[in-house]
This record gives sequence, C-alpha cells and structure tokens, in this order.
Amino acid sequence: MDDAEEDGEDIEDSEEDEEGASLIGDWWGLGGEVSEAPYIGVVEVGGVLLVVGVLGYSLAKRKQLLPVRYRRYQLQTHQWIVLIGTALTLPHFIAVEEWEGLGLTVAVLLGIEVASGLYGRYLHRHVVRLGRGNETPSVVGRLLTVTKETLFSRWRRVHVLLTVVTAIVLVLHIITAIGD
Repeated sequence: MDDAEEDGEDIEDSEEDEEGASLIGDWWGLGGEVSEAPYIGVVEVGGVLLVVGVLGYSLAKRKQLLPVRYRRYQLQTHQWIVLIGTALTLPHFIAVEEWEGLGLTVAVLLGIEVASGLYGRYLHRHVVRLGRGNETPSVVGRLLTVTKETLFSRWRRVHVLLTVVTAIVLVLHIITAIGD
C-alpha cells in the first residue's frame, strides 16, 4: 500500500514540475511561438538591457555617478549592454510571422541605431586621436573644413534623436501589441 501511495505522489510531483516548466517555457517563448509574440521573455530581458544601457550611460555621464577611475569604461559598457540587448530582441523579430507595422519599424530603427552607434564609435576614436595631435583636423580636405569634432557633435545629436524616436515607436508597439 505504501508503494502505491508513493507512486501516486511521484506522478503528482512530476505533473507539477512539468506544469511549472511549461509556464516558464511559455513565458520565455523558448519553444517558438507563444500566442502571437514568440520569445517574449527574451525580448523583455533585451528591453531591460536596452533601457539600462541607454539611461544608465546618460545618467552616469551627466551626473558623474561613477568614481573617476571607472569613467573611462562608461562608453564601452554602454556599447556592449546595448548590443547584447539588441541581439536578444532578434529571435522575436525573426520568429514573428507578420513583418509589418510598428514591429517592423522598431526592428529597422534598432538596426539603424546600432549602425549609427558603430559609426559613432569610429568617429569617437578619431576625435580622441585628434585631441592627442595624432591626426589632421579636416575630414573632407582642403576645400571644405569640417573637423571631426564638429562631425562628432552633429552625429551625437542625430544619434540621441534617433534613440528617442526608437523608444517612442517601441512603446507604441508594446501598447498596440498588448491590445491584440
């Protein structure tokens, strides 16, 4: 009689474990499609990393929250966190069946944002070299004098504006997707 009771308890425990694993798998969307938003849990982690990467960098830079010895890592940390966050959103975008509307717009804007960031990283390196005296100031040549510093400041304005637009479109995408 004891063996039968133990077998019954084992079956109940395994059913609860499977149910718990199923809920976690459903939330993370690891099995592919979960309702209409595949990989939503991974996207949520990616979204959190994007917010932390952008807002954390902005706050740390303006408020000088970090000790001086760590400030030189701010930009590099921002770049890696945002790249990882963007990479975590890719499975969701790839697995979605309908590539249209705000979701497609968010994906395109994130791609442009990453490309812009990579270009900014290139420009930043040249501005640093220019500050050290290792490079000539003109980007275009002798006819038109646009310094790398001027170009970098213009890029930064566009990059920040693009970040704000991407964030607005992302919020609109989330709001409209929740209603579906």
